[in-house]
Amino acid sequence: MFGRHAHREPRQSAAIHVMTGMQGERQKRRRMSDSGHLRLAILESIGECARDAQGVIEALTARCGGFYGPSPGFVYPMLSLLEDQGYVAADEPDGTRRRYTITPAGRRYLDENQPFLNAISAERSASAPALRDALDRLKHALVRRARLDGDEAARLEQMREILTRAAREIEAL
Repeated sequence: MFGRHAHREPRQSAAIHVMTGMQGERQKRRRMSDSGHLRLAILESIGECARDAQGVIEALTARCGGFYGPSPGFVYPMLSLLEDQGYVAADEPDGTRRRYTITPAGRRYLDENQPFLNAISAERSASAPALRDALDRLKHALVRRARLDGDEAARLEQMREILTRAAREIEAL
């Protein structure tokens, strides 16, 4: 339904694959935005405490160190799917936003997929601080250099070229 392989359930072997990071000779990274991963992450965040859709988005954004925040256009259908599957229940206290709570079936599903969730969390937490620090340094350098007086157009063009080149190199990794 969502994503290329949404019909497949996450498996323990997928968690081992993520932990080792190897597939044959090539290293393969799992993306947080893969629908199976995100479905589990949403369910896990609701399992911690009852949340509305905005609370789910904020919790996932915080878990990813601000590098990734799912869009409402993805979260709302995923919450409906989880509700249809019987993993969450929704209520509207006092006519406010729908709050989702995990059901016993959802708790069992989380327990079955805990190795997979642990592997995703370990990978995410290992890389996030270093990348966050590097991005902070880059942001501060850009702001400082862009505010200097002088030949602003030439400097901004140079900065754009550097950033474009860096993006190409990172994409080539």
